[in-house]
Amino acid sequence: MASTEYWDDSWDAGMVEDLAFPTGWRKWMRRMMGVFVFLPLAILLSMTLFGEVVKSRTNVDVWLSEAVWFSIMGCLVWIVLAAIRICMSPFLYWYVLGHELTHAVAVILSFGKVSGFRAALDGGHVQTNKNNLFIALSPYFIPLWALVWAGIYAVINWIWPLDGWQALLYGGIGFWWAYHLYWTSWIIPKDQPDLKENGTFFSLMIVYLANLVLLTGMLMLCGLVGFKAFWLGLKINSLDMWNTFHELAVWFAGVVH
Repeated sequence: MASTEYWDDSWDAGMVEDLAFPTGWRKWMRRMMGVFVFLPLAILLSMTLFGEVVKSRTNVDVWLSEAVWFSIMGCLVWIVLAAIRICMSPFLYWYVLGHELTHAVAVILSFGKVSGFRAALDGGHVQTNKNNLFIALSPYFIPLWALVWAGIYAVINWIWPLDGWQALLYGGIGFWWAYHLYWTSWIIPKDQPDLKENGTFFSLMIVYLANLVLLTGMLMLCGLVGFKAFWLGLKINSLDMWNTFHELAVWFAGVVH
């Protein structure tokens, strides 16, 4: 297992001019956005998603559907493996590899150039001539191996139809998504430069929101959450939150005066 002091997921600062941590007004602007924009939005979306999942708990047909059932089974397989710590070193290496590959792909999608790449148990890095928020944070919300699994399944299914094997697709996605969330949660407290580049709290809010949006989308595809019901719940919760903030503002103004 990589210890904190040996974890080196960083950029080549000598090749990138704008890698300095945010300072001055940019630092405070990002903090303000994190606290007053992204944090309320994260609370709002979390409340809405939790409420919709709770509402669907009585819909046995949805919970026993192939997509939901085997996705949950895949998640449970990873939870058991992580709990009894089987083959953790190979799993860690694959996470580091996927983490750095996601950085590299994000660089290419941002029209940058990858000039160096390393992935090992003691950490990894990508050398590039370009950096932005998407490049820095993409590994924390893009479940690369789940996407690879789905892509491999799609290619095989296109060449040789896998009728009756959908459970393999759903179980694999559930397994690799749980794997992604586990290692992402493990790596975030390791003093990651990726998060510091744009402000730790600001970055964490973006990472949380991105993962939440992806999870909501997956639950919608599985049928656990309906789009119209989610949108209606979001509007109701937004109104409630606005009224709460308004009442607090009025109360605070009365105390000050």
